[in-house]
Amino acid sequence: MTQPDLTPGDADRPLPWNAQAKYQTLFESIDEGFCVVEVLFDDDARPADYRFLEVNPSFERQTGLINAVGQHMRDLAPDHEEHWFELYGEVARSGRPIRFERQAEALGRWYDVYAFRVGEPAQHLVAILFHDVSERKRIERQLQEADRRKDEFLAILAHELRNPLAPLRNGLEILKVAKGDAAMVERMRLIMERQVDHMVALVDDLMDVSRISRGLVSMQRRRLDLASIVRHAIEAAEPTLRQREHELVVHLPADEVHVDADAARMAQALANLLVNAAKYTDPGGRVSLSVKKDEREAVICVSDNGIGIEAEMLERVFELFTQAEPGRRLAQGGLGIGLALVKHIVSMHDGSVQAHSAGLGNGSELTVRLPLAAKTPDEAAAQTLQEVEPTLRRRVLVADDNSDVAQSMGTLLQLLGHEVHVVYGGEQAVEAVQQMSPEIVLLDLGMPRMDGIAAAQRIRALPSASSVTLVAVTGWGQEGDRCATRAAGFDHHLVKPIRLEALRQIMDGLSGGTRPP
Repeated sequence: MTQPDLTPGDADRPLPWNAQAKYQTLFESIDEGFCVVEVLFDDDARPADYRFLEVNPSFERQTGLINAVGQHMRDLAPDHEEHWFELYGEVARSGRPIRFERQAEALGRWYDVYAFRVGEPAQHLVAILFHDVSERKRIERQLQEADRRKDEFLAILAHELRNPLAPLRNGLEILKVAKGDAAMVERMRLIMERQVDHMVALVDDLMDVSRISRGLVSMQRRRLDLASIVRHAIEAAEPTLRQREHELVVHLPADEVHVDADAARMAQALANLLVNAAKYTDPGGRVSLSVKKDEREAVICVSDNGIGIEAEMLERVFELFTQAEPGRRLAQGGLGIGLALVKHIVSMHDGSVQAHSAGLGNGSELTVRLPLAAKTPDEAAAQTLQEVEPTLRRRVLVADDNSDVAQSMGTLLQLLGHEVHVVYGGEQAVEAVQQMSPEIVLLDLGMPRMDGIAAAQRIRALPSASSVTLVAVTGWGQEGDRCATRAAGFDHHLVKPIRLEALRQIMDGLSGGTRPP
């Protein structure tokens, strides 16, 4: 024990032997930090500093200050806050003990402190018993933050549930008074069906994140090409992308990229990334999805030109209920759990996910990294892939005045390895046939100005298009409709929505073609 350096007086008189021994034993054994300081006042009688006279063994552990005896606090921690000097100066002057909790930012800690005067008043000696409560404060802050976010989440949940409940209630009232109006009843039925589906999706998201976070979801992992997973993810996210009128750009490598994955769960994760990008991008924006690979990993990037992410939020966007943050309120609905689900699912596949953004207004990019599957393919998985992937690369022209239909079909065919060109009218289709000499043309029948029937007749009249395969794509499927398309020169008649297997059979039946690169 270091003896105090006191001025002459009662305070420095030796204690009786047994009292001295008891004091030393207690002084050295207590877990709390303890010290005696001399408060130093300036010429204006204001506390300006204090000097350490005595410290116990726990002092260094609690403060991180080494060899403090005889040194001044201003020298040990120049940025120590003024309130510490003022508090100890008041104790030295008044003799009234105090108990308080304060943060010492210069030491990077929080303390629970009990300070009391010792010795004669003129000596300005203060004994300080203290304990580092930084960990408790950290936990308290986390609990307070969790409680705040819980309250905000409940508010968001109430808002999201009330939104579909309003049209449901209105629909019920309308059904009471519109019993004889079949068209009105059907419109209300469709509205109510959409709102019920929305509420089911909300509940499903909540249940999913709960089950996954508790480890109650089993993975059915097998060797898959990421292209097939991307295709299913696009199909799931397509309604949101269409509603927001976004352009979706997809870049896939020429070679297959195999991962060991649960197809449904990984498609769910990628769909959530696309939906998240759509929600945080102004209508008419651009969303991109790209896949590449390095020696050990597959890298999937989903980027957008939307509102972006603040730097302090980049790590937190994958936490639950993050939509409650003020900077993210531009989202179009949802509970703020989509990216949390992504993180859980990717982690279960031994992967990682990160967010990048140059800040608000600069868009964002979310990157998923997954381990590549072993090079030796599983035969069952390989057979499954053969059933859904095309064997030959085709030049395909898609013509439909509905841009969502045309673009989604074009994207799907590109994912399957075909060379695709998309147009939005019959006249454009005729011009494109002359320019690109497609092997197969998918023609919507109900296009304005020049419909599919007229376009097919014009195409059949072109000398360079004698061998092109024409496929009618329509919502009409009666025998009379099929006779009309045959008479116009169509080779096949497919009813919307097209089954991929039917289109694949048509393509496989064509002669020639090239292998996908």
